[in-house]
Amino acid sequence: MIGWFSDLTEANDWYDERAGTDDWNNLSDSDKNKYLKTAYKRIVRSNKFDIPEISEMSSEDLEKFKDAQGEMSWYLVLHIEDEDRRKGLQVQGVKSAGIVKENYDENKMYDIAIPGIVLEILREYRKDNYGMYGIELERDEDEEDILE
Repeated sequence: MIGWFSDLTEANDWYDERAGTDDWNNLSDSDKNKYLKTAYKRIVRSNKFDIPEISEMSSEDLEKFKDAQGEMSWYLVLHIEDEDRRKGLQVQGVKSAGIVKENYDENKMYDIAIPGIVLEILREYRKDNYGMYGIELERDEDEEDILE
């Protein structure tokens, strides 16, 4: 078992059904295993979910957890390097980065990042019982001045 997937073949089959996964297909089997294991650990250790034992899961439940693990591993493939850089800045005590205009909340430094799609897939297992939601963000449509 690799988390909720029975093996790498099953995980690759899951990815074959997902659109836009060339980055996954270009990984070595060893790296795929690492991403899948890390995704599983992040979900389990996040303490955001009440996760039943695999032996107690219905086949429908198990499919949801496989979907969540697949989406979490996809997030890691795409974003782990950026996340590591940001966490590295926070560990050094940086509270804001002027060039990219990012502010870092020191209270979130130890949070485990879980993408919205994973939170939504596992909504019924969430301890806080919140679903996905949107917030209003300001956007500067005239971005030319940023590049100057």
